[in-house]
Amino acid sequence: MYDIKWKNDLKMYLHTFTSFVFEGNINDLQPVKGEREEYRYLPLHEAIAELYGEEYSVVFYDHTKLSGLAIPEENSRENENDPQPAPVLDEKWFNSFIFAERSLTVLDSSTGERIPSPNIALFLEYYRDEYLRKKDESTNKGFQADITKDMQRIYDAMADFEKKSAQPEYKDAKPYLFILPDVSRYMTRPGDPTEKENAILLVLFKAIQLVGTRCKLMLFVDKMNDLPTWFESENNNSAIKKIFLPSPDGKFRETFYRLEMSSVMEPVDEKNLDKLIKKFSAYTENFSLRRLQQLRTFIVEESPHQESGAPSYRNLQNIDKTIFRFEVGQSYDPWRDPSLRTTIRELSASLNEIVKGQRVPVARVSEVMKSAATGVTSSKKNDRRPRAIFFFAGPTGVGKTELSKQLAEKIFQNQDSIIRFDMSEFQQDHTESRLFGAPPGYVGYEAGGELTKAIKQKPFSVVLFDEIEKASPRIWDKFLQILGDGRLTDGKGETVSFTQSIIIFTSNLGITSLYRDDKNKQKALEEVDASISATLTALKTCSDEDKTELVKKLVEQERSRAAITGLTVDLAGRDLFTKYSDEYGMLNDTMYVMPTDAFNAFVENCVRDRIENYFEQIGRREVLGRIDKSNILVFNFISPNVADEIAMKAIRDYCENLRTENESRLNLSVTDAALEFIKEHTKTAETLNFGGRGVVTCVEKLVGSKVGEFIFEHSEIGLSATLDCVDGALEVRLG
Repeated sequence: MYDIKWKNDLKMYLHTFTSFVFEGNINDLQPVKGEREEYRYLPLHEAIAELYGEEYSVVFYDHTKLSGLAIPEENSRENENDPQPAPVLDEKWFNSFIFAERSLTVLDSSTGERIPSPNIALFLEYYRDEYLRKKDESTNKGFQADITKDMQRIYDAMADFEKKSAQPEYKDAKPYLFILPDVSRYMTRPGDPTEKENAILLVLFKAIQLVGTRCKLMLFVDKMNDLPTWFESENNNSAIKKIFLPSPDGKFRETFYRLEMSSVMEPVDEKNLDKLIKKFSAYTENFSLRRLQQLRTFIVEESPHQESGAPSYRNLQNIDKTIFRFEVGQSYDPWRDPSLRTTIRELSASLNEIVKGQRVPVARVSEVMKSAATGVTSSKKNDRRPRAIFFFAGPTGVGKTELSKQLAEKIFQNQDSIIRFDMSEFQQDHTESRLFGAPPGYVGYEAGGELTKAIKQKPFSVVLFDEIEKASPRIWDKFLQILGDGRLTDGKGETVSFTQSIIIFTSNLGITSLYRDDKNKQKALEEVDASISATLTALKTCSDEDKTELVKKLVEQERSRAAITGLTVDLAGRDLFTKYSDEYGMLNDTMYVMPTDAFNAFVENCVRDRIENYFEQIGRREVLGRIDKSNILVFNFISPNVADEIAMKAIRDYCENLRTENESRLNLSVTDAALEFIKEHTKTAETLNFGGRGVVTCVEKLVGSKVGEFIFEHSEIGLSATLDCVDGALEVRLG
């Protein structure tokens, strides 16, 4: 037997409080015991209706069906003296309001027979009266499709019940129990409603405070702080009882096995049964009840079609392999491929060959991959989180995306094993449904989410979220589930697993300006420049004892300036740090460091500060708890030496493509003078601001125009040519 705390809480407080707010595991199925002691598993709103359908007239509200209300027109009568057609119970009458099945009839107190519920007539009478009032108004004919108006209808229906329930014809009427399953969806910014959304909540608040009502309101929210503080505060709304629904715990999962799974599994020796059931519970940790049901269905349907010699899905001893097949959809596991260890041993060296100048991030990624390959991702047994989670930050064009691509190809041995999302396409709140799938009733529900569909197709992959800071903050609510539990349930109720994937976020936070408004930006710059000037003046005349504190102050002032301007405005910051180091000494804690190290440390501190501030601002600081801080990797600016390496590689690749891929099959050699000319032009501040991408673009621009002109004038195939620098300009000549 299940021990369901929320049911006990509801039973205890149902007649004490007017309203209830449910949060937590609200979208999961709930067990309801039938008359024959068997269990049925129902959505939360249906479970409540099943439990209290005899005591209350349960009405569900679906805000996706805002289509107004249809009442037969008076001219539908054959004779004008005929009475107005009586309303008939039909879905179109109620639109957003749906009576639960058990609420459609009641027990007649005089005859003992079941009759149509008086609440139906009461509800329709109220609506008909409202309709007749509205239809003659020139400015507002009929009903408007508006959530605010529907909230008012809930309030009015509750008040109408209190007024009319004493009348003889309504003696068998039951109090209304209105269930609103997705209140969080009423607001574009949960916790911070707009003026219109506040109006919706104000009407609900008024209904909750309805004095003397026997009717009840039940609100389901994703989390309590989706409601504004004024609404759910104990001081403001003592009529509300908060009820939290936890996910199935270990005891629940063990009970589920005994009640539901044991009948479809192979017999187990009694002396080993308890141990194996605990194994089942461990491997289904964080499974919802809906997910447990899906697992049972999978075992029943897939067992007859297993490959010959494969471990039996019905054998409890193999539950780890069964769940792997259930979640991933394939039996091959790249993480267990014997060649993977060799790949990871060589990973650091191979990545450094491609991603230039980022030895620290590459080293950390390689280190984490060793743990990921062994499945040792935390001290927690049977950790179901993604294999690895990284946050790549730093300037544009320095290798964040390239490192992600190379990691996917080397770990999963397939260059297509990367799923990339440009988060600048998901800036609006409503784009959440595009990524994760729309809830039932919303546009796009049948299509599902782009992310959930992609991970179903490629469970072994690097999932890359580019420029994550541009995404709507609401999206992070779903990311928290992925990062913490390794799975996500889409709008269709289907759960996808991220346990075999690598999650990577990239960001330019700390590199670009804090200010979008030029006026405010200029004012802030003037203030910080004045403070820097004052500190520099003081440094020139200060004693050695005061130098340390003043240098620290200067660093903090420069960090402020960098946040205002954005470090990518130009690379004067590098020269500035060199100057400070030469003249005053740059400090890292208590030790003097080299200028380059000082600048890189400065950039990293700026970036880390901005990342932390970003999650503070969007109210999602818990994300930092899901990402190991050592896996927040700040990439360096491209140095002149690294720019030379990138330029040389770009030239080699360009020449190779000319020889093999271009129709002319041109054999191009490059003189030392040309190489030096190219390298000198790729090391300008303007070019380096765009990182390695800027260097490659510069090479292609410098060489491409000259080579293109040469090929245009020489149509022969297979010619040999030389790229040289003559009188400060590049030229291509035969031979």
